[in-house]
Amino acid sequence: MQVGQKGTNDAEYNQPGISQLLIRLTEATRARADSVPGVFIPPAGMEQVQSDYHHFVFGQRGSGKSSLLRYLENQVRQERRGTAWIDQEIFAALQYPDVLVSCVLEITDGILKSLVREKKPVGITGRSRFRRAKSEGLDAQLLRIIENLRVLKFAELNAQIQWVHKIVSDDHLDVLGSVRAGNIGMSIGASESSSDEVTSTQTVTTNKSEYLERSLIDFRKVLREAANALDGGFVFVDDLYLIGRSDQPRVLAYLHRLLKDTGFWLKIGSIRHATNNYISADPPVGMQIRHDAQEMALDRQFSQFKTTKSFLEAILSQIATAVAIDYSRLFTDGALSRLMLASGGVARDYLLLARGSIEEAREHGPGRKTGSDRVSVEDVNSAAGKIAPTKLDDLREDTPDEAEAIQDRVIDLTNFCRDRKSGYFLVDIRDRGIMRDMNALQHLRFAHLLFQSETIPDRQSQRFNVYLLDLAQLAYQRATEGVDFEDWVDREKRRARKLVYNSEWNPHQRPTSRAMPDSEASAKPTYQQTVKPRYKTRVAPDQPSLFDE
Repeated sequence: MQVGQKGTNDAEYNQPGISQLLIRLTEATRARADSVPGVFIPPAGMEQVQSDYHHFVFGQRGSGKSSLLRYLENQVRQERRGTAWIDQEIFAALQYPDVLVSCVLEITDGILKSLVREKKPVGITGRSRFRRAKSEGLDAQLLRIIENLRVLKFAELNAQIQWVHKIVSDDHLDVLGSVRAGNIGMSIGASESSSDEVTSTQTVTTNKSEYLERSLIDFRKVLREAANALDGGFVFVDDLYLIGRSDQPRVLAYLHRLLKDTGFWLKIGSIRHATNNYISADPPVGMQIRHDAQEMALDRQFSQFKTTKSFLEAILSQIATAVAIDYSRLFTDGALSRLMLASGGVARDYLLLARGSIEEAREHGPGRKTGSDRVSVEDVNSAAGKIAPTKLDDLREDTPDEAEAIQDRVIDLTNFCRDRKSGYFLVDIRDRGIMRDMNALQHLRFAHLLFQSETIPDRQSQRFNVYLLDLAQLAYQRATEGVDFEDWVDREKRRARKLVYNSEWNPHQRPTSRAMPDSEASAKPTYQQTVKPRYKTRVAPDQPSLFDE
């Protein structure tokens, strides 16, 4: 071993417990059903979403929406209140009204399970006995609704529905009727029972949407009774953005009407940019933020930089401490700062990058360079470059119609930042085309807002937003060397004129904007024409790239 070079076993990333840490970091990136999140640090503003009110929880992929909702679900269950969980990822391939049928089925099934849990003899009080006695009749009503909805769920999309009601004045259960699917006509008649009594029945031919609308009042009555027995509760809608944009307001409108004044409250997790929550029509459709529901934002990471950095390091510390690892010794100070910047303040990306950078350090091992026995900035940069393709996959999945135009904008911004040797840049807030793209890039984690309404010298009243380009884009192109990622904290440095980005910055090319006319868009340059080579040597024209299909 050379002088000054540490042995392999002396490196912080080769200490006992590191392998277990890598496993824990992976597990912590996903919320788990029916359990408290393995690691959960309440974000700022957590109190508001715990209240009895409808809420949207907005955040990018991996920002902790599902973990927050799972934490709330467990909390409400501990209070012995009602819960129902709707995972829209499961229903993403369903068309309307099947997606709505599945949502209502999940609600009624979840509330029935809550009633069953409430009947368990755990610390029964006088009030609990009253609830249990009152809930006995609810089970049968909820089961009737569930059976009917299951028939609808497995029927063909446009199937006719046979909805049969007994006409018996004292049978309040039969107001819900029973449902069969098939090509049938409408009939009203009588059938004989085994006791020789004649019971009239009414059979109505309808469809799925009409059945849901006609049943709404009766569903609400049952849900109100369940809420009284359970002291209300929360209905969780996770990943709303994964169902069709045109279906989202219709699903929300029905769920809002279904639960209004029942004692059950919606907690909806989604990506802001990919959410279509309200249509101003006659009548309006959906749920209007600030009127029908409040919002909690988990996507303001860089606007509260120090708070977010402390929040993420608290999560990392909790995971590392569980396996007897001191994260502050494992990572250099520079690496921790770069983790924050590279992740965009998104919790899942932060943990994935932490794991990836440890693996990078273990791969190269300790060397002569000072600090090579710990995870370094270079290790974080390498790990960031490897997650870049995943973000493009998310882009194509979340916004397929806009993916090509957004991708072109990312390419142009990457070239701009390489040219200016700066990971941050300014955009004139009056440039509607670029600002529209920047809003999308923020929510898709390709850029991160640092400051709003900044000015630069001699630009009169012009206002600019300051953004940080996703470090993964430059890291993938191996273009991080010499690029400034941190001096934006110095106001004078972030106000430099050369950092103002617009579509004409490079006279040899022009990116396709979503605001650009079709005639111009058809002539957009190829990837090889727009992106500089990843290496100093000449790159073959057919070299595959991050942005190739």
